Amino acid sequence: MFIAYFDETGDDGFPEYSSPAFVLTSITVHHQDWKSVYECLHAFRKILKDRYDFPVKIELHTRDFLRAKGAYHAMGYPETERLEILKEYAHNQCLSVQEG
Repeated sequence: MFIAYFDETGDDGFPEYSSPAFVLTSITVHHQDWKSVYECLHAFRKILKDRYDFPVKIELHTRDFLRAKGAYHAMGYPETERLEILKEYAHNQCLSVQEG
């Protein structure tokens, strides 16, 4: 059995308005691997906490984080540091792509 997480960004336009892009993504994790994936991600978040004082439990919304909007504005990260944090997320190996 697999556990799936789905997320979207943008607006599909129904009924009147549409964003320039609408992206639907998903990730699946085999049920036997979920705990090790969770532990890996949690450990990674602790590294971000140590390096950047980034909160372990806050949900990361890339667009707002890049623009320093909402809850991220008060964090006061300069743009270069926000980009470094996002690069570390992008290169994280906890959810490496596996062919099935």
